[in-house]
This record gives sequence, structure tokens and C-alpha cells, in this order.
Amino acid sequence: MGLSRLDLNTWSGNLKAAPLYKKCGFCWAPGASVTMYNFMPAILALPCAQAFFAQHNWLSCVQANPDPGRGR
Repeated sequence: MGLSRLDLNTWSGNLKAAPLYKKCGFCWAPGASVTMYNFMPAILALPCAQAFFAQHNWLSCVQANPDPGRGR
């Protein structure tokens, strides 16, 4: 796809979906209340990461804080 980042715009009261977004690799954009970024496309394009993810499912490797707040 040639993407380096995915952006997700949501609403601040969408607390039930925040843990899912985090599990999928999204993190809160600094200074934004409703924007989340996901850098997995850029990470998956790195040659050193391709060797690792050829053997591992990236989604099962994500360890996110399930707290819907801004924590990592």
C-alpha cells in the first residue's frame, strides 16, 4: 500500500472501542483528544522487521494497555 501511518479519528466518549484500537496498534496523538496513530505499516516495511514478522503474527505481538485513557 505504501503507507507509513494510519490515522484514526474518533470521538472522546468512544471509551469502549479504545482498548480495541490500542490492541490493533493505535496510540493517542500527542496534544489531540480524538486522533490516534498506527505506525505498523512503516514498521512492517522495515527489512529487519520483515524477517521477524515472517515468523510471528504482528497482531498477537502487540502488548497494549487496555485502559481506554491515554496510557500506552
